[in-house]
Amino acid sequence: MEVKLFGQDGELYVLAKSQGRQAKETAMRRKRLARLLKKLRTMRCSLPSLVQLLMRLGAAKTAAGRAFQFVHLQEPKEGQEVTRETFQFHVDKKNSKRQNGATDTYLLRSNLTAGDPSVLWTRYVQLTQIESVFRFAQE
Repeated sequence: MEVKLFGQDGELYVLAKSQGRQAKETAMRRKRLARLLKKLRTMRCSLPSLVQLLMRLGAAKTAAGRAFQFVHLQEPKEGQEVTRETFQFHVDKKNSKRQNGATDTYLLRSNLTAGDPSVLWTRYVQLTQIESVFRFAQE
């Protein structure tokens, strides 16, 4: 882990680079992308009506989050029938690979100006773990 500090107006900014977080983010994005592609393939096989297709695409986009930006869609135009020719998609692999290298940097802002910056990073990671436990308990 690499940490850099910048203090201003009673706040401390910590720029942290973590290979472990990068691996986690990449795995989560790949999982969401795989789920999205499975949904799109299912839609392409079932060929729903245009209204149903658009509703399903909206739901898939919400579930995929930022992973949706790596898929280019060709949707049928209004009045067109949904066919395999009018509804197509492909993954932008170049953009996806470029994004994988950009997720290892985090900027934390804290009012705790004294102390070791790696302690702030550790506390941040612990906080995210605690939050995930609460999210899991609510499901």
